[in-house]
Amino acid sequence: RMTPAWRFVARRRLLARAALACLAAGAGAHDAARASSPDDTMLGGPSSYVPEARLASKRGEPLLLFFSLEGCVYCEALRAEQLRHVHARRETLGVRLVEMRIDDDRPIPGLEPARSPRQVAAAMKVRIAPTLLFLHGEREVAERLVGYSNQDFYGAYLDERIATARAASAARGPSR
Repeated sequence: RMTPAWRFVARRRLLARAALACLAAGAGAHDAARASSPDDTMLGGPSSYVPEARLASKRGEPLLLFFSLEGCVYCEALRAEQLRHVHARRETLGVRLVEMRIDDDRPIPGLEPARSPRQVAAAMKVRIAPTLLFLHGEREVAERLVGYSNQDFYGAYLDERIATARAASAARGPSR
């Protein structure tokens, strides 16, 4: 027979093991979710680059490339405060928006020759995250926005650049 003191110790050990098991399961699930879908939090992501670029080209719309970096608090703030609504309203705004991470070495699906987001960023001389480019085909059609400190003036700059990029893309027409 167990004395009350031993029951207390046994119950405490059981609870401690259960708590550790829950923590381990939760951490594993979090890591698995993060590993299986890194693009879920991104706006489009590298897998949407080729289709969005083709659509922008066909429609004569600017392609906005948002270069971010994993763990960058400024990138997360810019995504949440400014770009998520642009991505959601891209049809109405007449723009396409794709986010790529400058530290991602995985090949972009469908891009020939095969290149990674890191290589695309290097080719476009993007060295700081966050950076937002406004493209028509391979050309920049509005001044890029580099960095993000707060939302006070950024929205006005973003609207101005989108308008400039749309006008330039419309003037050039669909790319071939």
